[in-house]
Amino acid sequence: LGAHVDAPGRERARRRLFRFDPVLKRMSTVAERDGALWIDAKGAPEALVPLCTGLIGAGGAVRAFADAERGVVERLVDSLAGEGLRVLAVASRRLADDEEPPEQREDAERDLCLLGLVALLDPPRAEVPDAVARCHAAGIRIIIVTGDHGLTAAAIARRVGIAGPAPRIVTGAELEDTDDAGLAAMLRDHTELIFARSSPEAKLRIADALRAGGE
Repeated sequence: LGAHVDAPGRERARRRLFRFDPVLKRMSTVAERDGALWIDAKGAPEALVPLCTGLIGAGGAVRAFADAERGVVERLVDSLAGEGLRVLAVASRRLADDEEPPEQREDAERDLCLLGLVALLDPPRAEVPDAVARCHAAGIRIIIVTGDHGLTAAAIARRVGIAGPAPRIVTGAELEDTDDAGLAAMLRDHTELIFARSSPEAKLRIADALRAGGE
């Protein structure tokens, strides 16, 4: 877009940094810009969009984020993810002139204004489909465990031959609500599995369940 990125200047202007949290699936900063303090946030759309109460309207003015517009955003996220793209939401909030930089992230990451979505193409390497085919030929079962959106992972899985048109997609929230017996049954009963929006703890849990099942 032609924006100049001045990394040292950015660091000098930064007042707070709330690092990416793999459970919350978002991060934010507080920085001085245009004579004011701003919260800038990015993250998984399903994690960030619910924290947004405003949208940029005509002329750059902030207006209320209507429920119907939230549905449009959700459908757009699903559409982009279904094409195999990684999707991030970006949002901001200007602090009042007398407001100090928030000390806690929950005080920063609220009442945000949704700026838009960013779709990133991160294609698999050219040699992956052949490697996947060799695994299948050798009788090796492939399970995807990823932090990505389920539809993104499914599109990539189809592209490289890991899964067919309808793999079983398990979200991070669904996995949290599944006990160990349910997870074992899931791993046993579904040949094409994608665990999406997985936290590091979830990845370890899945690996332990596979070891316990002799996979």
